[in-house]
Amino acid sequence: MIHHIHTQALSDVARLQPGDVVGVLAPNCPEVIETHFALAGGLRAVVLNLNYRLSVDELVHILKDAGPTLIIAHAEFSDVILKATNLCTESSPRLMSKG
Repeated sequence: MIHHIHTQALSDVARLQPGDVVGVLAPNCPEVIETHFALAGGLRAVVLNLNYRLSVDELVHILKDAGPTLIIAHAEFSDVILKATNLCTESSPRLMSKG
């Protein structure tokens, strides 16, 4: 049931389509696994794991290359991901922060 609710919430809030790339920037925690199942299993989105130890410049390079539609970030990393997305000049992905 939790998986279904999580999948529905992501679909409603982000308007994700199958095949959309979604970045996940979070520490190692159970919620990351739930998010992965909701994205890949329920919504058929492509999960882009973003390492929280990366610098802003490294994140910018990955974001420009992968072109995510949405980034789900833990509140602890909101400053870093905001800086990185602001430096993506082509198109900035939408952000969801959870903490």
